[in-house]
Amino acid sequence: MRNGFRCPSTFNPADFFIHKLAVLPGHHESRSRASVKRICDSFLASRHGKEIDSTIAFCSDLAQSDSLDSGVYDDDPITKPRRKARWGVQVRSLLKRSLIESARNPAVNQMRTVQKIVLAILLGLVFADVQVNQKGIQDIGGAIFAFVTENSFPSMYGVLNVFPSELPVILREHQGGLFRVDAYYIAKMISLVREL
Repeated sequence: MRNGFRCPSTFNPADFFIHKLAVLPGHHESRSRASVKRICDSFLASRHGKEIDSTIAFCSDLAQSDSLDSGVYDDDPITKPRRKARWGVQVRSLLKRSLIESARNPAVNQMRTVQKIVLAILLGLVFADVQVNQKGIQDIGGAIFAFVTENSFPSMYGVLNVFPSELPVILREHQGGLFRVDAYYIAKMISLVREL
């Protein structure tokens, strides 16, 4: 705003900054570079830019003096790294949590059971009069295909609903060092298959 740029009220500020600070390739590239340089120079000369610059210099000097004193840079010498649980323990704990979570939704489990029963009845009725000849064998192959797809795809598509809703928790716990992503995935898949 101080440089003459005003973010429209219907525009995302982050996108606006990226748009203004991006170098556009082509015949306007030199003009874009000059505009970006002018904005950056103006920021460095501002009070906020000078505060950030002095903070960076202070932290850099502090880090250098710490590393010179001890020979090794240590961000926080008091805290020791936590030991992570073994992979099997992670899977078991995550599986237990997933099973408890699925047990708390009995309506979903009942609905899946009803869905499987209705599907079995429909498939049974469609392929009830199959003759044992070439055409009948092809019909049985179709029945097996329908049975396999109807029992495998719901667990695969169930993941599409589960992972996005749990993503913030997954990221927070993984970044906190509580578990590995593969342990979470395997535990979740086992619990989803168990539900079916």
